[in-house]
Amino acid sequence: MPKNHGTAKKTLWWLTGLIFLVGLYFLTQLFSKSLNPSARAEAQLQRFDITQIKPGTFQWHELNTSSWGKIQFHLLLYKTHASELRAWELPKIDAAVAMPDIHWWLSFYPCADFSPTIINGLVDEQQPIRCEDKEYDDSWLEQWRWSIVTGRNLGSWKMDDLPEAKGVIEGDYFIYGKH
Repeated sequence: MPKNHGTAKKTLWWLTGLIFLVGLYFLTQLFSKSLNPSARAEAQLQRFDITQIKPGTFQWHELNTSSWGKIQFHLLLYKTHASELRAWELPKIDAAVAMPDIHWWLSFYPCADFSPTIINGLVDEQQPIRCEDKEYDDSWLEQWRWSIVTGRNLGSWKMDDLPEAKGVIEGDYFIYGKH
């Protein structure tokens, strides 16, 4: 009789564990579904037509996001020569890109001349995207350089990389804010 009691106890433990795991699975499914935006919220996300961006070209778009005082965020969409889309979310003060003081959340320095090098109408991917505003001294201008292909900072001060925009490509559109 003690042998059967041990088998029943093991079976009960296995069943309890199985019920726990099945319940945990369903709870995680419900939780992950609750993180997705509703259909209405998803329909309100900004969509940007990327069909007009040819390889080696870029576009700026104003984002419908909250601003920090004078700072308004803009989306820089760049299609590499290999037709890969890059999307960065950059702060602007009026028409000038607000350059970081090491970190992008400390963007105080308006740069009126921030762009990649263009040769024959196409971006030269060997050259960085950078600030060329003569208002700043060369030490700052040397730090405000990023790879136009990867967004990595090329300066020696270890400034932040270009801040990637959250979004996905669906068909002909980049949907800003969708995960």
